[in-house]
Amino acid sequence: MNQALGMIEVTGFGCAVNVSDVMVKTANVTIVGIERAKGSGWLTIKVLGDVGAVDAAVESGCAAAKKDQKYVASKIIPRLGTGLDIWLKKGLDASTEKEQITSLVSKEEDLEIDNKSITNKDEIEEYTCNLCKDPTCQRTKGEPRKECLHYEELREEK
Repeated sequence: MNQALGMIEVTGFGCAVNVSDVMVKTANVTIVGIERAKGSGWLTIKVLGDVGAVDAAVESGCAAAKKDQKYVASKIIPRLGTGLDIWLKKGLDASTEKEQITSLVSKEEDLEIDNKSITNKDEIEEYTCNLCKDPTCQRTKGEPRKECLHYEELREEK
């Protein structure tokens, strides 16, 4: 993928729509999506296009957001790395569940895996508990530690 990715983070959906409109009208870019960020009503607007077009679009979008005092942050990535385009094609965002991401990545046939990546899916263990990493443990991340099957063992080790 030889296109640039531009992102602007703003507060509020109305501002996000306005900034998206300004960006598309300023330069030849394509809106990839508006993604909800965690907390404070922040939204990230993602656009694709040539580096110059994305730069101009992000600059004008930032100006529009700053005018409304809703600007949070912006970033331009001139050329995305190989394999990162799956996030844009499938519309994955921060709210997408891990299981959905895993199934989409495994179904992607044209995904190129370099030699440094894990190539054997058997090497990846699926677990829900981040304390004991035991697949049979029913505790999930965020639940009380006492829910872990191995809580007493882990407590004694410390």
